[in-house]
Amino acid sequence: MLVWSLLGLVTASFAQDSTEAEPDGTPAEPWSEPPWRGSVGLGLAFVQDLGDRADPAAQIGPGLSLQLPLRFSVAPAAAIRIQPRVDGALGGGVPSEEASLCAGLDQISWQVTDARRTVAPSECGWLLAVGATIGPEVRWPTQGPVQPYLAGGVGALGTFVINRSERGELLIDDPDFTRVDGWTAAASWLTDVHLGVLVGRKTQWFAEAGYAVAWVPRARVRGSVDVLDVQREPFAYNTVRIASGIAFAW
Repeated sequence: MLVWSLLGLVTASFAQDSTEAEPDGTPAEPWSEPPWRGSVGLGLAFVQDLGDRADPAAQIGPGLSLQLPLRFSVAPAAAIRIQPRVDGALGGGVPSEEASLCAGLDQISWQVTDARRTVAPSECGWLLAVGATIGPEVRWPTQGPVQPYLAGGVGALGTFVINRSERGELLIDDPDFTRVDGWTAAASWLTDVHLGVLVGRKTQWFAEAGYAVAWVPRARVRGSVDVLDVQREPFAYNTVRIASGIAFAW
């Protein structure tokens, strides 16, 4: 009840600002957004991966995402939206015994013989994803400061994964031969949809829910033993998010 009451006060305040008279005393026009208007925003989102049927062993835990929406209006109720994002997440598998705040995140594989590879879950992993999408945003036309919107876009995502894993069964004469850990970098296509609401005129508050998906391809684990040909297995990065932030319009 307290949250809804505060939201009502904020909305009422924005509504009063949008309908006050002009300096010469003439009534202000109903609130609307001219076609040339744009905005830049800053928000923070909670993100959660939904799992991966193609690779069930890939378990990405909860994370945070920095959202930087840019809007360029092309009509009173439509805009082109550019959505940069920076995501960070921990592994969501079995917690590591050697590192705190770390758990298995994906699967890695290495060459055992010329004809056979071994695949196993990583013992510890961190994920950093940087990407951006571009696409249309359609807002429900209203005469007040509250505007619901629906948006979607396509773009690219760069995914960086750090893995830590020691495999004692690989031990021969050199302890370094057991190193199948390291880091990977991969690029992929990204699709994203958003459903949210904007409140305000020049300074806007927004809240939205979204879903994004990218197929992260297989990549060589850098920093591991070359002779093992260690690779991170592909997985789907499909996340839902709840975001909130502010936007400044011009």
